[in-house]
Amino acid sequence: MPSITPDHIKAALRITPLFYDAVLEPTRWREALKAICEFFAPAVAATVHFNSLGLMSEGGTREPHYLMYSYGLSEEAVQAYLTYGRYGPDVDPRVGAYTRYINRPVPNRDLVSAEEWHKSPTYKDLFEPHGLDHDICISIQHEGLDTHLSIGVYRGPEGPAFSQVDVEKFQLLVPHLRRAAEVYARLVGSELKSRQLENAFEDLALATIFTDTSGRILFANHAANQLLDAGDGLFQGGGQLAHRDPGIASQLKRDIREISASTQFGGGGRVTHLTLPRAEQTPLLATVCSLASSSPESPPYLSSQLRVAIFLTDPQKSYETTTEHLQRIFGLTQTEAEIAKDLTAGLTLKEIAGKRGRALETVRQQLKSVMSKTGARRQAELVKSVLALGVPLEQ
Repeated sequence: MPSITPDHIKAALRITPLFYDAVLEPTRWREALKAICEFFAPAVAATVHFNSLGLMSEGGTREPHYLMYSYGLSEEAVQAYLTYGRYGPDVDPRVGAYTRYINRPVPNRDLVSAEEWHKSPTYKDLFEPHGLDHDICISIQHEGLDTHLSIGVYRGPEGPAFSQVDVEKFQLLVPHLRRAAEVYARLVGSELKSRQLENAFEDLALATIFTDTSGRILFANHAANQLLDAGDGLFQGGGQLAHRDPGIASQLKRDIREISASTQFGGGGRVTHLTLPRAEQTPLLATVCSLASSSPESPPYLSSQLRVAIFLTDPQKSYETTTEHLQRIFGLTQTEAEIAKDLTAGLTLKEIAGKRGRALETVRQQLKSVMSKTGARRQAELVKSVLALGVPLEQ
């Protein structure tokens, strides 16, 4: 049976804060992609695409936004990749099958046979000339924000092909990829003007702190404030980020100072990791990143005072909601997952329709899709399947 090891989890916890660092400075997606390639060694390349219609402005219009970054691909390969990205299933046999795997990582060998893949124009014209063959991709969609994030990881013809273990490893990254995509969509949307950065990070489940050069806390989101108020190891003293262990406190202050200095003098992009012990629980993992606020190319939501971002990961905490878990496990849309969750929580279809402001017949049709995807024949079987996952039914 494929299984995730403690080393896999530890490596994933080191990678996921890089997604939020890339939210603050999109050019750092290359560093995140490099880390992903190392996670899936012997992967040779990785790509990220982000599409968003943007949030509705006061004038009632949307400003589309798009970004694409790669690691391990030549400029020629990137241009070819972008060209082939505009073609359909007649050129790429994987395209039609991807719709069954929204929000779930899938290797190309699970979509098409090796024979069919090697005959396709995409393989012959794009993959083979650039030394690529195997890939594993995920397409993440957020219905409420009209956003789409896709990540692809690639290996050469010598392989090995991506396995079920690789799928499970990728799933460790999914909750944070979803959060990063949501935060970035809000940052680039026109709805947020004042306090744009703080608003985008406030409800993030990942504890996030922004400081100035000296380590003075300029912003801490709700999750971070809970940790600071608990005072178990990490705490706020005199407005400064501090730790009960003097040695750890000195190391943290030194890292903040050095990373901040590298940003001020043109060396932005540094990232360091710290383990922060706690007396009552497992240690927190801290990722300390520089903010390129002194660069003329920095995003407008970075103020001149912001120098360092600190992301605190709790190894014991789940960062995935029930809805997201159902989407990932069963391939449901966000709406379908919410219906499945509400049914499991005891609501009737009529109550769900009223809650969602939809016609009862519309909800019935959506339930049919849920039943088909989960393999349940009756609502009782669906509820049993959801409960068997062991995830809390948060409201």
